[in-house]
Amino acid sequence: MVKHLWIGVVVVAVALVGCEPKGDKASPPAKVERAPTPEAPPSDPADLEGTWHLVEMGGQEALPGTTLSFDSGVIRGSAICNTYNVSYTLSSDGQLVLGQDGGLTEIACVGLPPGWYEQEIGYWRQLNGLQAHRRDGERLILSTAQGELVFVPEGSVATLPLEGTQWQAYSLYQGGGESTIATPQPVHLTFAEGQATGSLGCNHLSGTYTLEGESLKLGELSLTERSCGSEADALEAQLWSFLRALKDTRVKYDRMWMNSNDNDALYFCAAPAAP
Repeated sequence: MVKHLWIGVVVVAVALVGCEPKGDKASPPAKVERAPTPEAPPSDPADLEGTWHLVEMGGQEALPGTTLSFDSGVIRGSAICNTYNVSYTLSSDGQLVLGQDGGLTEIACVGLPPGWYEQEIGYWRQLNGLQAHRRDGERLILSTAQGELVFVPEGSVATLPLEGTQWQAYSLYQGGGESTIATPQPVHLTFAEGQATGSLGCNHLSGTYTLEGESLKLGELSLTERSCGSEADALEAQLWSFLRALKDTRVKYDRMWMNSNDNDALYFCAAPAAP
């Protein structure tokens, strides 16, 4: 027996960084081990031009999506969900001095990766504690009272294609609670050459899809009906229910997350390459 499902998915590809939740309270981001960086002289204004992407915050790998750009005396950017701006000047020794007129929007966001809110608030606080900045090769480093904010130029962090990447699920947010995916086999989805394949941890998915621009539409999906025990079967039923209410999918760097019409979310990362 198989179950059948027709769903439409809209993919929004946005400007993620295998397969452990980043920022999750149960599994904190890995500490980034880096040799001490020699102090460098202050950079000139041209070194600040362009858009920058946050990759480290306080010595820990950052969730993707935080940006910073300099525009006519104003720093603007995204703190993952909310946007911010604050004026700045350069001191006589070439260091950044932030104004007191900055602000961060307060949009209520759903369907974002675990830990996004803690990073967003922490980033804004650190930015407002700016003490100095420097360039280290391609990296822009802002030193703050709470540690360093490390950025890389726009374009240096690539977003993986939705097609041809095996996406492995690691966390499910449903009904107001978040749980780690623990199943006999990895929960994964792959889209390639019009065929959608995957597993919900016990049973296998197969079906078709079409991709037009950033709009992905799934055809009829089939799910086998093997039992793998009560706990695995219950989680698989949750995942199947989630897919039936699927609304959209987003890809950022090596992360993908799916949102449902019920404001639930399923989080994926690119599966490690086979040895």
